[in-house]
Amino acid sequence: MKKVGIIQSNYIPWCGYFDIISSCDEFVFLDDVQFTKNDWRNRNKIKTSSGAQWLSIPCGKNISRTIDEVVVSDTVWAAKHWKTISQNYSGAPYFDEFSHLFQALYHSWQMPVFLSEVNQSMIKFISHEILGLNCKFHSSRELNLQGDRVERLADMVQQLDGTHYISGPAAKSYLDVKVFEKKEIDVIFAHYPDYGPYTQQFGSFISNLSIIDAIFHLGHDVRSLFGCVAIAD
Repeated sequence: MKKVGIIQSNYIPWCGYFDIISSCDEFVFLDDVQFTKNDWRNRNKIKTSSGAQWLSIPCGKNISRTIDEVVVSDTVWAAKHWKTISQNYSGAPYFDEFSHLFQALYHSWQMPVFLSEVNQSMIKFISHEILGLNCKFHSSRELNLQGDRVERLADMVQQLDGTHYISGPAAKSYLDVKVFEKKEIDVIFAHYPDYGPYTQQFGSFISNLSIIDAIFHLGHDVRSLFGCVAIAD
């Protein structure tokens, strides 16, 4: 059995994104598709004393690009983001344990930088260094893909010798499962749990924030929140 997940790279994604990764043996960043402005590709939310706040990577107004063609030329965004994160999470129980790792990553990007590089390096770092996941990562451009949107997804899984495709629940509205069945691939639709509540700073619990909120409050125990996919061997 080999489980494959395929999602566009997002900026410091929520727990559900990493829950999918934790269910997979191989994961593909689908970044050779249309970039969508003001979406999860370049922004996410953290919690502050004033409530949820967006952290957005400035990517310009041009949407006639694929995600992996987007270049971030702003020279100060990473320093600003890390300053905002550290100011709002310095009092969290596990901030001191992980802050130097995140700080080093935020300081490592040389501008200009591709948005995909930022997203993918952050996701790989969190997956391997903090969550201890063994999933192998790929970019969609590495694969020689054919057909329409659904056929390309099935082709990716097949090229990676996958037997199961782990999909987010939103894909139920458009995913033609028969395309996968023809390639003898089983489709498993994830069902996201609540990922909380857990004790947060600054009052009552706010859900669906970036996973860094859960990391700084729960440490390695963030994995105890996962469980979107259950597969019988």
